[in-house]
Amino acid sequence: MNYRYRAIALIIVSLSVVLSCTAFKSAHEKPPPLHWNKKDKSPTIVILPFENNSDEPDIQALFRRSFANSMSSKNYRDLKLDEVDAALAILEHSYGKPWRKFTPMNLGKLFHCDFLIYGEVTMFRKLFLGLYAQVAVGLQIKMVETSYGTVVWEKELVKRAHEGGIPISPFGVIPDFLRCSMHLREEQKITLVERGCRELMADVPNPPKPAVSVFIIGIQVASFADKARAVKIMKELKTRGYDARIEKVVLGSKKWFRIIIGPYYEQREAVAIKRVIGKDPRFQPVFIHY
Repeated sequence: MNYRYRAIALIIVSLSVVLSCTAFKSAHEKPPPLHWNKKDKSPTIVILPFENNSDEPDIQALFRRSFANSMSSKNYRDLKLDEVDAALAILEHSYGKPWRKFTPMNLGKLFHCDFLIYGEVTMFRKLFLGLYAQVAVGLQIKMVETSYGTVVWEKELVKRAHEGGIPISPFGVIPDFLRCSMHLREEQKITLVERGCRELMADVPNPPKPAVSVFIIGIQVASFADKARAVKIMKELKTRGYDARIEKVVLGSKKWFRIIIGPYYEQREAVAIKRVIGKDPRFQPVFIHY
C-alpha cells in the first residue's frame, strides 16, 4: 500500500512540474507607440464580439466583458458593448449576412470608429487528476485600424492556474482532493480570465492623452437604402426640433442614407434624447462617437 501511494505521489509531482513549466511567461515590455496625430481627441475603438473555438460555453462573452473593463485604463473612447451588439444586429438584418463578412473598413464606417478589436478564445482545458488540478485558457487578440484594414497590434496569450500537491500523509488525500475539485469552480475561471486580460492590457498600444477632453456624440436615428424616404424622415425630425442631417455611406456595394441628429456635448442629454427617439417603432437609434 505504501509503495503504491508513493508511486502515485511521484507521478503527481512529475506532472505538476511539467505542466507548471509550460505556463506562459510574459516579458511585459513597454507597449508599442500608437501612431495617432489628432492631439485634440482620443481615438474611438470598438470591441467586437469574440469568437469561441473552445468547448466552454459563453467564455468568449466573459473574456470580452473583462477586456472591455480593462480598456478603461487606456486613452481610447470605446463604445458600450450593448451599443455595438445592437448596431451589428441592425447591420445583419439589413444585409442578410453575418457581420464577420464585412471588412474592417465597412465596420469602421458603421461605427465611425478608428480601431477595431477582434478576439478569439483558442482553448479552455480542465485537467483533474485526483490531487492535481489545472485550468488553461488561450486567447488571441488583434487591433485593426479602419482606414485600410491594417493590423496594428496582435497578441496571443495562454494562462494556466494549477492547484494540488503531495499530501504529507495518506490522511491528507481527502482534503487535497476536495481542495482541487473546488479549484475548478466558476469563480476560479473568472479570476483566470481577468488576470489574462490585465496582462494583455499591459501590451496594448496606448495613444497619447488628448490635450482637450471633449464629449461629442451624435445619434443615428435610422438608415435607409431609399434616399427619398431618408429625406422625408429628416424633414419630419427637423419639424420636431432636432438638428437632423443625412450622411451617405457605402457598405459593400450598397449605398445607405443615415439620418443623424446632434452633435451633443453632454452625455445625459444624449442618453435622454436617444430614449425618446427609441419610443418610435420606426427607429433603432444608436450612438455615433466623434
